[in-house]
Amino acid sequence: MRTNIGKVPQISRKQIVLFTIVGIILALCGWWAYVSFSPKPLTSELEYIGKQDHGCYIGFCDSSPGSTYYYATNMTADNLKTYFTKAPYDIAAQDEAGVSTNYNFTRIHFNSSEGDFIVDYYSNATGVINSKHLTPTTKKDVISISDAYYNSVKKSL
Repeated sequence: MRTNIGKVPQISRKQIVLFTIVGIILALCGWWAYVSFSPKPLTSELEYIGKQDHGCYIGFCDSSPGSTYYYATNMTADNLKTYFTKAPYDIAAQDEAGVSTNYNFTRIHFNSSEGDFIVDYYSNATGVINSKHLTPTTKKDVISISDAYYNSVKKSL
């Protein structure tokens, strides 16, 4: 009578390929989660308080996929216009004002050699934080930056 005690099972090439593919997929999922859920800090003047993802959810698309990052600040809109030292405020592009139920905002345009960008400035932090479910802060105002502009903003500081 033969027993298999002490024998190491053989692994086929198909199993090795399958385990390799699964490992690569898990590693990519981990990298995506790390990049997607890690905070996007800028400076001590701009405190990261959260993000809002937008795009497709279970087959329904309200816009192209992306994120908007939110930062609390004590700067006024005029201070913000001079804050990005490598990106001057675009005087020619008129500031656009917007109104929502819980807050008002001003869209401010900047020119940069790294790429032009737009910053939305909200003068009521509490209204924005409550409506967008962001981290509470003691700072009085909030700005938001689209993920499409994040690298240009970071390089313009």
